[in-house]
Amino acid sequence: MADDEEKQPEENAEPSTPGAARKWLARLTGRLSLGVLLGISIGLHVLGVWYFRDQSTEAPPSGEVTIGKFEFHDRGSPATAIAAASFRLHVGLLEAIEDRGRTAIDQRRFRVQESVEQLLREAHGADFEDAGLPELKRALQERINRVLGFRAVEDVIVTDLAIERREQPAIETATSESTPDNSSS
Repeated sequence: MADDEEKQPEENAEPSTPGAARKWLARLTGRLSLGVLLGISIGLHVLGVWYFRDQSTEAPPSGEVTIGKFEFHDRGSPATAIAAASFRLHVGLLEAIEDRGRTAIDQRRFRVQESVEQLLREAHGADFEDAGLPELKRALQERINRVLGFRAVEDVIVTDLAIERREQPAIETATSESTPDNSSS
């Protein structure tokens, strides 16, 4: 029976003496507990990085859609100084129907691009001479809205515009040496 009384304190999870309390606390904070705490900490860090990474890369829609990069080559008369141009084309959508417009552009992207290319084949170098390109932008807006089937484009934005000018032929001026001298008597 004395053996039973001695085994009872060892089996009991709660320590009964101050020395035993220290041993129990040491076992509690041992390797297993440290491993569990480390695992929880790593898990929370991974969760935090994943959560904030997704939030930082998702930007709200800006109402602007990129259509593409386009080039113009003047095939008309050399009377204009503009021989070629390249640019990126973006459109600003009407705020009230932005989602519908964005969806329509995504669904008809190739038709929109083809329409822009066709308009550029019909264009002239003079269309690029005005710095604001108002006539070209108006024509692009009308053409894109026609392809979409409804008025979705509010603004046309041209970026990265690079214009190639024709070399102007040198104009020869008449000099006194080249003019005949009629002053001899």
